[in-house]
Amino acid sequence: MNEDLKKEAQDISQKLGESKNFFDIRKEFFQNIDQNKSRLSYGLAIGYDGKVFSIKRHDDNKDSIIYEVQKEKEIRVLPWEDAVNDPELSKEVSNALQKVLGARQTADVYSVLNMALFSEGEVVVCPSGVVGSVSLKTIFKNSARDLLCIVVEEGATLSVLDDIDLSTQIAGRTVIVIVKEKAKIQYTQVCSGSGVLHSNLMSFVQKDGELSYTGIQSLSGGIVKTIAEHFLEGEDASSQTQNISISAGKSIVDIYNTTHHFSSRTNSLIQAVGVASDKGKTIYRSNIFMKKKGIENITGEQNARFLVLSKEAEVDVIPSLDISQKSVSCSHSVSVSFLKDSDLYYPQLRGLDKLKSGKMIVEGMLCSGLESIIEKKEKEFLRDIIYKKVSTINFR
Repeated sequence: MNEDLKKEAQDISQKLGESKNFFDIRKEFFQNIDQNKSRLSYGLAIGYDGKVFSIKRHDDNKDSIIYEVQKEKEIRVLPWEDAVNDPELSKEVSNALQKVLGARQTADVYSVLNMALFSEGEVVVCPSGVVGSVSLKTIFKNSARDLLCIVVEEGATLSVLDDIDLSTQIAGRTVIVIVKEKAKIQYTQVCSGSGVLHSNLMSFVQKDGELSYTGIQSLSGGIVKTIAEHFLEGEDASSQTQNISISAGKSIVDIYNTTHHFSSRTNSLIQAVGVASDKGKTIYRSNIFMKKKGIENITGEQNARFLVLSKEAEVDVIPSLDISQKSVSCSHSVSVSFLKDSDLYYPQLRGLDKLKSGKMIVEGMLCSGLESIIEKKEKEFLRDIIYKKVSTINFR
């Protein structure tokens, strides 16, 4: 482990009042990191310069992140410093981090740095049997990394809206979600603006648990890289992943979704819709792993649809399946196309001009990714984001 990084991790841990156990966990995150690896590629000559995601520390890092929280009364939302000093909750959070360590055998350098060097964080706990919602607005005032840990106890149902403002900042966010037996969660992350974000989500779903994740990337500039990894640990666990991406201007949206099936009778769905306009670029990768010996009756599906709205825009899509068991049902499909005159023919027959016809088609395609959202207010909020963004897109 690099001594400078170790010192930085130790300083952060002491500042947050963490016990030695938490500092030891931070150190463990560095074990499989290659400090000299600054550029990562994912096939098809796709890559990005790691220096873009480097975060310079500030001597005065106070209030570098602002959290605005709205929640139901029964749900607990605590700052990281309070959570790690709560005897019962501290053990829960420590177990969540240990799960990440156990699952994350290898990782890119920036995910590891985010997990080892986060300087602020929030912990959300939904108690057993409770049905509720949390809305979290995050504003990065200075370059910083944070961690969001969500625990949904047995039999609870939780909806979380995670709205991230990327106006000017470079940010790193780690999200850990623990879904216990017969619990359900709808987690929605919205990234908008023109900044730079590296977001890493890891979820662990126990027996009869259900996870629904929706990621919305709406950029007019900057870079967003999101990694979502779901681990179906218990029998009859399920996960559903939706991505809605809009890359405009000179923005880059880099998405990676994967699901690991570790138990029998588990089910997963990964789907994505997106558009790229101007000189925007979208990179989308997805994978389903069905490799554990002895698992059976498992199902998985991937599908993705993207529209390219200008000659300078680019979309690269790489779906994959990693299967070594027989009792499975798994499939994938991909569509990447330009918006053609034939697509606009019928809307124009009904009196719409070419621009309105194009926007109507794009809005309909993107909003189809909101079908799994149950909360009415949340769905309206997300639909409004899509409509406003589509109204600024150049159709060429």
